[in-house]
Amino acid sequence: MKSTDDHSIFTTLIGSSASSGDIATIPATQGTAGDGTASLALAFPPETFIAQDAGGKPPRGADMNGFLRLLSHAVQALQAGYVGQYNSTLAQSIGGYPSGAIVSGSAVGTFWISTAENNVTVPGEDGATWKSLFDGYATQDWANSWFVKNLGGTKGIIGATIDSTTGQPSFQDGSENWHQMQVYGQCPKFSDFVSGWGQNGYVEIPTSGNWKLVVQWVQFQGVTGPGGNNGAGRYETEDIFVTWPLGMGSLLSIPGLAVEDVVGVGMQEQVWKMANPTATIGSFRLACNAPGITMTGSALIIGSISV
Repeated sequence: MKSTDDHSIFTTLIGSSASSGDIATIPATQGTAGDGTASLALAFPPETFIAQDAGGKPPRGADMNGFLRLLSHAVQALQAGYVGQYNSTLAQSIGGYPSGAIVSGSAVGTFWISTAENNVTVPGEDGATWKSLFDGYATQDWANSWFVKNLGGTKGIIGATIDSTTGQPSFQDGSENWHQMQVYGQCPKFSDFVSGWGQNGYVEIPTSGNWKLVVQWVQFQGVTGPGGNNGAGRYETEDIFVTWPLGMGSLLSIPGLAVEDVVGVGMQEQVWKMANPTATIGSFRLACNAPGITMTGSALIIGSISV
């Protein structure tokens, strides 16, 4: 089967234009035994298979139309995507829902899936062998409870804002207390990382222990001196001292250094860190092939703090 095949969609029910006398409502059981009327229990009853001259009854066209309308009605509901609610009468009559059966809940958008064969338990009741179709997915209640646990309060998140000056996000809990997220410095945009770091800042990353990993970024400038201090044709800045945005308990590494391009061909821009950086401060130098040049560098610093 292909998605482009003709699936005979029932946009109109069979017998929708039939007169009321030409289409019967099929009962569960035959009303009068032996009268030839069809029912769900007998379908076309035995007497319709006996010749009339032998006492049989002819099958009725209205019954046939009734069956077709009944079936097309059920198929149309399925084709329209309808998933019915749990039906106790149906459950009892068929011996229970099979494992994997799906029913809708009383609230729109909720669904239950059977976890047992011959399932006559009621979804949502204690001990019922049904589970939410979305079991394992994050819900709004879960999100609220996470924020309550991590940010405080008793009623979840009722407000959020971004500070127009610092660019830092804050959340208001159900007790109307504001909590600032642990992101410091201007929240960097992707363009900041591509074209240059706009402001110094840092991010705290919680761990499973009693400490946090801290990733910091700084930008610094200096002017190359008048003399070649680093070999022929090399002009250096003085030491540029930079205080980290956050004083840390320990410095782990300075894994990244970058220097911005300066005007001119073959300037051979260079940046390096000086000896003995600490958990609160470090120093750097910049150099190129010309004196009196304002140069900009940046660094990535990784350290830790205890909590």
